[in-house]
Amino acid sequence: MEGAVKMWAEQLAYLDSAEQNHQGYAIFRSAISQERKNCELNKEFYENIIIVLVLAFLILTIIVMICYTKRSNKQKLEEQRWKEKLQLEISLLVCKKQALIKGSYENSVVYSKLKKIARDLIRVETKENLTLEEWEQLVKLTDAKWNGIITYLNAVYILSAEEIQICCLYLADVPVKHIGHFIRGYARSTVQLKAREILAKMGASSGSLLKDVLFSLSEELKGY
Repeated sequence: MEGAVKMWAEQLAYLDSAEQNHQGYAIFRSAISQERKNCELNKEFYENIIIVLVLAFLILTIIVMICYTKRSNKQKLEEQRWKEKLQLEISLLVCKKQALIKGSYENSVVYSKLKKIARDLIRVETKENLTLEEWEQLVKLTDAKWNGIITYLNAVYILSAEEIQICCLYLADVPVKHIGHFIRGYARSTVQLKAREILAKMGASSGSLLKDVLFSLSEELKGY
């Protein structure tokens, strides 16, 4: 009986110890479970924060891009309007300048004298001609009126002074049959030969007329 009682007491003590250990283990498991839940909640919380921040950044970026695009488009539109206005003013100034140059050319003493001699030659022979100084004036006026064509011809094709004079007379719309009167009294055939030589230097196509080539070149130089 004593042994049985002792064994029963030991069993009770063991059971109490086992129950205590089980309770401690249950508490430990509960703590671990709660900690895991807390970790999951924290993870979900931070993930939501990251998502919100990313979305906020994307929205802010889109807003900034829209504002920048609108501002850029507005600036481009203003620049375009300013350019168009400036271009219009430049065009008006160019037109005024051309009108002044044309007036200076056509109202000049040397041009008036040139046209008078050309008209006189229709009726009678005359020995009246341009002086060296008048030729220099005519060349300068022609260069100004025809968009720097004389400067271009001298620089690119290296024409002689006589060839430049012939070009000036063609641009002044002096009839071919009277051009020779102003250039050493050349015959019409000689003037035409000189014109072909000038066209050859300019690389013009066969059959081209010097007058047409000069007018075309002047139009091309207008954009420079």
